[in-house]
Formats: sequence, C-alpha cells, structure tokens
Amino acid sequence: MQVVALAILTAYMLAILVARILKTPILSLKTIGKMCRYLSLIAYKGIRWIREIISKPIEFIKTLKRHVFVKNAKV
Repeated sequence: MQVVALAILTAYMLAILVARILKTPILSLKTIGKMCRYLSLIAYKGIRWIREIISKPIEFIKTLKRHVFVKNAKV
C-alpha cells in the first residue's frame, strides 16, 4: 500500500511540475493520462518540426547557430 501511495503521489507531483514548467493550466492536466497525452503530443510535434526543418538545410543551419551554438558562452 505504501509503494502504491508513493507512486501515485509522485505521479501527481510530476503532473503539477510539468504543468508549471510548460506554463499550461493545471486544470487541463488534472490526471496522469491527460499529462501523458499532452507530453506525447509535444514530442510528436517536436519530431515533426525537426523533420521539417532538416529538410531545409540552410534554415536548419541558421536555427542551429541561433539556438544551439552560442559564441563566447560562459559555461
């Protein structure tokens, strides 16, 4: 019983954290199922966007330079 209760509490805490990090209304991600569907939709759209941007090499290089390669960054 303790393991199940801990797993449920952890899952709902993850749902709240994801909603706050992604700045989505918490009411829309009330259940774990809704959160999983939302995250899979984000992943699918991200993969589709990556495929689309890779098909245009010049735009892909510009995007990489703008968002990934940061010149003179202090790490």
